[in-house]
Amino acid sequence: MPIFVVVAFGEKDYLAQWYEDVIKAVLLGLLFIAVTTIAGWLLWRQIRANMLTNRRSRMLLRNAQDGIHVLDRQGKLLQGSDSFFRMIGSTPQAALGKTLCYWDNDYNKAELQELINRGISTPGGIRFETCYLNAQGECYPVEVSSILVHLDDDEVFFCSARDITERKKAEENLRIAATAFNSQVGMLITDPHLVILRTNHAFTEITGYSEQELIGYTPKILQSGLHDKNFYTSMWNHIRTTGSWQGEIWNKRKNGGLYPQHILIAAVRDEHGQTTHYVATINDISAYKAAEEKVHLLAFYDSLTKLPNRSLFLEHLEQSMRDTKNKKQLGAVLLIDLDNFKAINDTAGHETGDYLLQQVATRLLECVEANQMVARLGSDEFVVLLDHLGSSEMEAIPQLEKTAKYILQTLTQPYFLADSEYHNSASIGISLFGIEACENIQDPIKRADMALSDAKNYGRNTYRFFDPEIQSQVQERAEIDTGLRQALEKNQLVLYYQPQVNGAQQVTGVEALLRWLHPVKGMISPARFIPVAEENGFIITLGQWVLESACQQLSDWAKYPQTAHLSMAVNVSASQFARDEFVQDVLEILERTQAPAHLLKLELTESALVMRVEDIIEKMTVLKRYGVMFSLDDFGTGYSSLTYLQRIPIDQLKIDQGFVRDIMVSANDAEITKMIIVLAKTLGISVLAEGVETEAQRDVLEKQGCYHYQGYLFGRPMPIDEFEQYFILHRTPH
Repeated sequence: MPIFVVVAFGEKDYLAQWYEDVIKAVLLGLLFIAVTTIAGWLLWRQIRANMLTNRRSRMLLRNAQDGIHVLDRQGKLLQGSDSFFRMIGSTPQAALGKTLCYWDNDYNKAELQELINRGISTPGGIRFETCYLNAQGECYPVEVSSILVHLDDDEVFFCSARDITERKKAEENLRIAATAFNSQVGMLITDPHLVILRTNHAFTEITGYSEQELIGYTPKILQSGLHDKNFYTSMWNHIRTTGSWQGEIWNKRKNGGLYPQHILIAAVRDEHGQTTHYVATINDISAYKAAEEKVHLLAFYDSLTKLPNRSLFLEHLEQSMRDTKNKKQLGAVLLIDLDNFKAINDTAGHETGDYLLQQVATRLLECVEANQMVARLGSDEFVVLLDHLGSSEMEAIPQLEKTAKYILQTLTQPYFLADSEYHNSASIGISLFGIEACENIQDPIKRADMALSDAKNYGRNTYRFFDPEIQSQVQERAEIDTGLRQALEKNQLVLYYQPQVNGAQQVTGVEALLRWLHPVKGMISPARFIPVAEENGFIITLGQWVLESACQQLSDWAKYPQTAHLSMAVNVSASQFARDEFVQDVLEILERTQAPAHLLKLELTESALVMRVEDIIEKMTVLKRYGVMFSLDDFGTGYSSLTYLQRIPIDQLKIDQGFVRDIMVSANDAEITKMIIVLAKTLGISVLAEGVETEAQRDVLEKQGCYHYQGYLFGRPMPIDEFEQYFILHRTPH
């Protein structure tokens, strides 16, 4: 049978290729979609970025402070920013298409073409300054930057205009400042730490230092040394407080010369108030000062002697009178007139007389201290002004006497004038001021003039005080000064002895006290003649006489058993003890008199201990080796240091009678005496109270631990005969 054989692919096999083609088509489609999407997204980003850039560019053009504008190669305006149109005072509609000449006041057409050619030939662009006209028709300076760029197959000028009005003003100010900086006024600039940064030429001419020599240093290099630290501290405090300081100051040049200058120092501060620089301007005022000094000399100084004249003296006197009133201090005027000066003028001539006056002026200046004033009032009349003489007449008078005597002595020395020797003298009238509450400036001069007349009437070559009472005291002091030396020669000086007793009221010794028995005036108190002896140096001779007389008496007592135990206290002045020969003098006196050294007690006041302590200790140590004792008199009234007291070999402290006198009524005095007694016991020193006048005082002292006394309760100072009678009545067996 016929057989039909059908041969074909199965459905799955038949469609396999189709499925494969479909998959490929789908994949290709997806790939195409993805690529298209990405490309579209990138294109969108590019478009968006371009739009953003264009918007930013428009914003920049709209908001730029500089005037941005675009010109073609012919100089016509193609485009401009808002600020550009504001700068030229025009609208875009009116300005677009116009050339530079429309808004530029400095360029015409020919100059414009030259400028365009220069811009084309300069690849890096050009920059130039010109002037624009604003809406009000005013011209103002601008700086224009221009560069040739390619845009849409064309070449245009991209320009930027900047208003430089403020910069021009700043430059002008800088030019002015530079001109001022290099003016004839010296200028100095430092940083906030005062390190010099700049100086100008005038500063170099004034100081002698170049700018290179000063940079890096501080202005201390210029200091003269005439102003103290307080001056500069005050100056800088004022600058920090107010921002500036000006005044006169002395500085030093490079060559070491000192000169006066007027200086203005100003602080430069930032917006936060912090100092960034200091600027100083200086003017050398040497010439001004010299002229001022010359005028001052003519107005206030005597042309012949160069001393202050009457006008300047009166100014100083007025100031001194105010000071004495405020400080409760006395001052004095010494009016000096040359004796018989007219005779020298008439015989030797006025030229010789003038030369004499010059020498007198020189000598007077040597007689006073540098801060005291000597003036010439006229002709041969001079005046000396002294102040700070103390608060009382007793303090002032000795100083005035000393000065007056020195002046008289100096002016009597020979003068050698025109190869001839002349002798002259002077009279002095002295008047104190500051005593009266209200005084006229002429009052001290009038009083001194009256005292001067008195001195001339008294015989010339002398001085007189205006106040009769003061003159009386001066006269008395002069008589004491003269009579004291005669008193020693004529045996008018005697020793009185005041008993010193112990707790059992037994006489243990005496204090030798000097007395002057004047044949006319009777007994003269030591309080009157001892200060005079201290002043004229006679205290040394007196002290040696007292010491030798006391040692002689001590030697005489040593011969008798009843008095052999008595000690002798002798006062030694500070000037006497300060002598290098003091130790040798004491030892020689002890050797001559054969007095027992262990019974000699030298009494020192605290004033003798305040100077040259090591020397004092050495002298006392040497004398103590021979047995001499030492007592510190008037303890508690001076200024001795407890440290010194511990080192100095003192045997006894004497409580001052001022504490003993009020020990019953003053708790302070009672406490002080108690402390002195405790101190003495602590240091292993005996203690003696002087000025004991009542049993009650003695009882208090005894309760406090003091068992040695001296005072009127036990006996007044008495001559030797009276003391020996007293001793016989009061002595007890030993």
